[in-house]
Amino acid sequence: MRDLHEIEERLRQYAVLSAKDVTATNATAQSAAIAARVASNRSVRFLVVLPDEKEAEELYEALRAFTSTPPLLLPAWDVLPFEPSSLEPSIAASRVESLSFLAGIDLPKFGIERPNVCIASARAVSRLTLSTELWHLLSKKISFADELPPHDLRKYLIESGYSHSAEVGLPGEFASRGGILDFYSPGNLYPIRIAWDGDIIESLRLFDPMTQRTIDTVDSALILPPRELHLPLEDDLRQEAIEQIEKELKPSLRLERFKDAIRSRNLIEGMELFQTFFGGMTSAFKLGKLNIICVDKERIESRLEELFEEASSESKESDLGFKPEFLFSEALEADLQYDSMKTLPDGVLPQIETEHLPASEVDARILRIDISRLIDRDDEIIICTSFGSRVKELLSEEHIDKKNVNVIEGNLRSGARLPACRISVIGDEDIFGRIKRRIRKGISRRGRTDWRELNPGDYVVHVNHGVGIFRGIERIVSLGEERDVILIEYAENDRLYLPPHETGMLEKYSVLEGQTPRIDKLGAATWSRMRKRAELETAEIARELLDLYALRRATPGVIYPVSPSEESFEKTFGYDETEDQMRAIEEVLGELSNKNCREPMDRLLCGDVGYGKTEVALRATFRVVRNGKQVAVLCPTTVLALQHSETFKERLTPFGISVGTLSRFQSVHEITENLEKLGDGSLNVIIGTHKLFGQSVRFKDLGLVIVDEEQRFGVRHKEKLKELRKRVDILTLTATPIPRTLHLALSGAKQLSMIETPPPGRAPIQTVVEPFNEEHVRRAIRRELDRGGQVFYVHNRIETIERVEQFLKRLFPKIPMAVAHGAMNERELSKVMLDFISGKVSILISTSIIENGLDIPKANTMIIDQAERFGLAQLYQLRGRIGRSNTKAYSYFFHSRDMTADARARLAAIAEYTELGSGYAIARRDMEIRGAGEILGVLQHGEMESVGYDMYCRLLREAISELKGEKSSSKKNKSVIELKVSAFIPFEWVGGEEVVAVVHREIANAESVAEVNDLRESLIDRFGGLPDPVENLLRIAELRAYATLDNVESIYENELDVRIRWRKEPEGAERWLMSMKDSNRITYHSEGDILVIEGLPKTSKPKFNFIRRLVRR
Repeated sequence: MRDLHEIEERLRQYAVLSAKDVTATNATAQSAAIAARVASNRSVRFLVVLPDEKEAEELYEALRAFTSTPPLLLPAWDVLPFEPSSLEPSIAASRVESLSFLAGIDLPKFGIERPNVCIASARAVSRLTLSTELWHLLSKKISFADELPPHDLRKYLIESGYSHSAEVGLPGEFASRGGILDFYSPGNLYPIRIAWDGDIIESLRLFDPMTQRTIDTVDSALILPPRELHLPLEDDLRQEAIEQIEKELKPSLRLERFKDAIRSRNLIEGMELFQTFFGGMTSAFKLGKLNIICVDKERIESRLEELFEEASSESKESDLGFKPEFLFSEALEADLQYDSMKTLPDGVLPQIETEHLPASEVDARILRIDISRLIDRDDEIIICTSFGSRVKELLSEEHIDKKNVNVIEGNLRSGARLPACRISVIGDEDIFGRIKRRIRKGISRRGRTDWRELNPGDYVVHVNHGVGIFRGIERIVSLGEERDVILIEYAENDRLYLPPHETGMLEKYSVLEGQTPRIDKLGAATWSRMRKRAELETAEIARELLDLYALRRATPGVIYPVSPSEESFEKTFGYDETEDQMRAIEEVLGELSNKNCREPMDRLLCGDVGYGKTEVALRATFRVVRNGKQVAVLCPTTVLALQHSETFKERLTPFGISVGTLSRFQSVHEITENLEKLGDGSLNVIIGTHKLFGQSVRFKDLGLVIVDEEQRFGVRHKEKLKELRKRVDILTLTATPIPRTLHLALSGAKQLSMIETPPPGRAPIQTVVEPFNEEHVRRAIRRELDRGGQVFYVHNRIETIERVEQFLKRLFPKIPMAVAHGAMNERELSKVMLDFISGKVSILISTSIIENGLDIPKANTMIIDQAERFGLAQLYQLRGRIGRSNTKAYSYFFHSRDMTADARARLAAIAEYTELGSGYAIARRDMEIRGAGEILGVLQHGEMESVGYDMYCRLLREAISELKGEKSSSKKNKSVIELKVSAFIPFEWVGGEEVVAVVHREIANAESVAEVNDLRESLIDRFGGLPDPVENLLRIAELRAYATLDNVESIYENELDVRIRWRKEPEGAERWLMSMKDSNRITYHSEGDILVIEGLPKTSKPKFNFIRRLVRR
């Protein structure tokens, strides 16, 4: 087999040279990919343009397969032409990176080759952008040892449009604290951390936005603007722009707001709309010295003209009076002919003639193309596939000579034959038929800790003192030294000053939304009584859970070892797994293959919609089926069964695993056939609703049952599941939020996996609540359709739903749309759902039947008609159908002008509770508590309400630990240390009070010396050199770790001495005390186990060192 680079060289030698644009004669984007790869000379830059977004993404994936240097993908603007909105930061960053590259700016390499090809759709290049000169003006390179004062760089970032954040996680953000500055620029693979020595840059480091820890050091970095925007710094230029705006646009209140922002140079949302008045706009075709490859030029021209016409239509509706030429070029033909590819070294561009691959005449389900015929023609064959091991299996099964066949890992949809050089390139769909592809893109953001959700004014519960109000972190003077304390306010103005290392004694108080707790009084007996009752109830729950656990352990389970093709199957997952998702996969598969302690699995997998639970289920299914067992997937609705069926077939069928469905969508014949195959074992996986509980359902060898949303099944079905749990493995999936407190509580008695991290690039949902407005409906749908997406239109009245369809057909007569509701017959409803899932239908008009189940990443606009008729939970669930990709999602809740106060409050709540906003946690809390009740089998009242949800879970965790004979971490006897040293975290060092609370929590959680040292390194990395008060906090934490191990109860310092109290007299005390006397006057009181030390050094470090010697003998 030849190396891919040798084949590439043959392509170059046999290429037909032509002065025309590159087009494949049997035009597929994948054929063009080969041509583009041939053309990709490392010394020049290429822009490859395709007619639509789908083709652009396919070509992007194809090029990834044929080069070690992935290309850039220029995303399109996903807002309407004259809508005053900015792009999502991650999308804006991708555009800035791609356009800067096209303008000739060298992107930083950081040890890897950077791309020389950029892929774009016609829509992506249709909008005017900044000129080549402006892109170069707005880029700034900084290097090690540069003289660049920190305040100058902060000023530059703000002027460029960067937003200040406590912690950098997304492109376009920067954080400044002490002598450290972090920023995340488009074009950089990671955010950059800069440290200074005075005004000289001392170091430039790449860091991981998830962990905030350094990855590597670099010599230089690039700063690009976060948006396609350049608002002049000069007052007179901005005034000229305002005068031009007043001359060209219609006066309005909104325009006045933008003019004020331009005067004050405030880069508000949507300011990009006015860039044409600031100057320096051009077409993407005219950036730098580009080699432009147009795939199907006629369609590109047609699409650009269509987009310009749409912009003209939108401009007439714009209240600002924008003209289409302000954002789009009128000279489309000139743009397309620009430079006419004359920048190529030889003035020519390779063109490769292609022809269709020969179809197989044997079995269309296996090897859809005839590879033997290609071999007979003496072709060199490249199979670029995501299913490498499966393809090799098929080649062996078909007895195909693999001498001239190269199987390479990649994501190529379909290929072609290149007759001139006798090379055939084959993609997955050439072999397996239609397969969905997912583009890996997006940026993960670091997850926030629980304490970021604790704000001054929130209710908290102290283990010993009860319910109070968190008032924040205050700095007080104690023993003449400054220190941070947590202030908790109780009844009758009582105050509790809690040392930060005792944050483990606190829990956030949570009950059902709308309920207000009663504040306790310090020292009163009321809290003790309530806590005692809660302890008795949680002890009973703990006993029940452990009894079930013991019963399951008494039954031996089947061991499922790793199968040979598992690695190949994992590679077919089109996304990068999140850390949580990978952990969940390892937990499930680890349990299925555990040889040492294998009882039937009964694991609950919790994660929000779109967080990747189905992939975990697929990995488990693959493992079990490959070991000869059958799998049943139980769904609460036919719609969800249909969705799962499509997903499982798509992923499993290429590996020879058969998947069937059992629901009301199937005919009698199909059901009968599937039941027969289940019985004889020829059907590996069955997906269905409650029909799977039917008497006629018989499995040959059932190994695993996957249950989606068990709480939605009836009592009778749950009882059947309880019986199944005794003999087969059960994996239950739920989107009901399960907070970490319950996870920790159940970890000792129930198998529980959590996926809490959203997929990379998850964008927040923009929510609009307003009275019904036909024009706003039209614009919302037009925006989604223009970016190639799909729309949910929810109208919850079957009687009038056809009128809504007629209304939408009047607005969009050429757009495919369909209606779905529960009264439709099974066949019709099934077809509608499948058409929407496959993308044949662009607008789905439905009742709330779509509330659960549908997972369609391309559907990112949700319109809910008469939203006042829905409950808050229902509105939240419906909105959950969108926003599951890195595409900005829009939800519109249209309501009547006359509605009740309750309805008004619900809609106000849904508007406030956006996914990434602080209110989101409050909205979820109600669902969490209800979900906890379902899992624990307790009602949400009584003791849970009296002590608060999180404290209840804490008591449950302690009860389980106690019954298992373990010591609960919260009941470990940690040493109390009070020394005369300054111990606080300066706000300016970490960048704000919010981060102070987080760092205190991190220090409190460091229980060993190794953990303290690791945290010390992390803090220096993140914030720079440690101020003395912070170093003292870490020394105290280190001393506490030693003292706890040495059974020290407390270490107190007063004006005269330091007193160390042991819980019991340490062994060999007299001997080691004699050796420690040094110059200090040490007296030891054996009564009460107190050691009194006099004459200790006054400075912190020697004092700590001496005390540490005493407790780490």
